[in-house]
Amino acid sequence: RIYDGYKNRLFQSERVDGINVIRLFTIAAGKKHGMLMRGLNAVVYAFLSLMTISLIRNVDVVCGTVPYASGLGAFLVAKLKRTAFVYEMRDPWLQVIYDTGRMGLIGKFVYKILFSVERAILCCSDRVVVIGREMAGMIKAAYRLKEMPTAIYNAVERDLFESDSYEHIEQSESKDEKNFTVGFIGNLASQYDLEMMLDSAKALRNEPCNFVFVGEGSQKEKIKDKAEKMNLSNVRFYDAVEHSKALDWISRCDVTVIPLGDEEIYKVYLPLKALESLASARPVLVSDGGELARLITDSNGGAVFDTGSAEQLSKLIIERISDSDLLKNQGIAGRSYVLKNRTRQAMAEKYLELFSKLISKN
Repeated sequence: RIYDGYKNRLFQSERVDGINVIRLFTIAAGKKHGMLMRGLNAVVYAFLSLMTISLIRNVDVVCGTVPYASGLGAFLVAKLKRTAFVYEMRDPWLQVIYDTGRMGLIGKFVYKILFSVERAILCCSDRVVVIGREMAGMIKAAYRLKEMPTAIYNAVERDLFESDSYEHIEQSESKDEKNFTVGFIGNLASQYDLEMMLDSAKALRNEPCNFVFVGEGSQKEKIKDKAEKMNLSNVRFYDAVEHSKALDWISRCDVTVIPLGDEEIYKVYLPLKALESLASARPVLVSDGGELARLITDSNGGAVFDTGSAEQLSKLIIERISDSDLLKNQGIAGRSYVLKNRTRQAMAEKYLELFSKLISKN
């Protein structure tokens, strides 16, 4: 979307915190729009980026990220300027589409073409960056890379969280004091087993417990319809909000839930909302296996349940409704872990070190 204070011009530039930022025309297509419009936006952006960056002098290193077309544009710029190239693969979307079987014969043909191009980009990159160890292993195997990609994790902005104590966050004015609140904040997409959460809400309909879903995504209308058919008065849905208000929504919750689906590809995901919930001293309940479950176990900031088990999820929620000390201790532990190990400052230093090594080689 086009943010307040900006117009959708072909080209505009400004200086932000000492950094030259160039903004280009974009087709404002978000999660509410179809894949065609979002894909077109990626292609248009990649083309404009390629044309613009080609005119910039004294480039030491080029970093391209997903979506696919933007990474391709960055790769071409790096080759044109003969500089080091880093490909940041934050979302293995091609592998998700393939592994979940959502394509016909034409789709498989297109996939093979895109896969071949992306593999060429990955193999020709000076460094590949992903957001976790599980994803690094999967990318190396799927694309038959010689080297293991570098893991630079998703992280939180320390300044947004470290000035507030747990007790201050606990007293959020927005919080519903009468009911225990279970939240899902973010993209209501197909990689999450949101219907299982509704089954848990049904099992807890006679408990002092509410479920809130905040955000947009491909599954929203489907689960809204199902919740209505199930007559779940303890489930509420809210539209997507800007980031600062999303953090406020997290503070309204007692726990948040991230129910990744049973496809193996989903186990490589490490959603930012999990880190922000932990940093807000909100325990996180997650499905088992993969990077996310390891984070919750290592931090002691929540609990892990069997994938697809509404019964286990309900049990974990009941335990925290009845044990305020458990809730508070897990909140403190998760918050401490994230602010010590998963901040953007720490990840930025890792990126700076990576860039510096590549530049020194050239």
